Amino acid sequence: VLFTLLLGLWAISALDKARKRRTPGAVVKGAATAAVACLLGAVGMVDYGAKGVMTVIAFYLFRDFPMAWAAQLAAMTALNVVWFKGWCLSLTLAGHPFEFPVQGFAVLALVPIWLYNGKKGPGGRWAQYAAYAFYPLHQLVLYLLFFWLR
Repeated sequence: VLFTLLLGLWAISALDKARKRRTPGAVVKGAATAAVACLLGAVGMVDYGAKGVMTVIAFYLFRDFPMAWAAQLAAMTALNVVWFKGWCLSLTLAGHPFEFPVQGFAVLALVPIWLYNGKKGPGGRWAQYAAYAFYPLHQLVLYLLFFWLR
């Protein structure tokens, strides 16, 4: 994930310089840097590949839109549902077969992002360390379940 975020940071840094300078050369350089960052994400096989880098770029580009939530929703849907080719849930709705990519559930991450008000939440050190411990602990539990059920 860190390499994905690093490539995304490189891309948005170049795009931010282009936004501030507003010269044709800066815009071309910013867009080319973003494209190279996406390409490196795909070739370097970082987490989520080019789509992960594009997600970072989309959040940067759409942050100041009047209806930023709609643009973010459209970008997340395009990146995680429409263009994503991976594991799918096969469902039958009203007699019609339907496939939904598991990655599409990433769109639900928008809810806590939209609800965040920019302020630190309640809790002290225990909440901080619980948040840090959650990811590795839940990965360990999932691995043990996979190993045990296999």
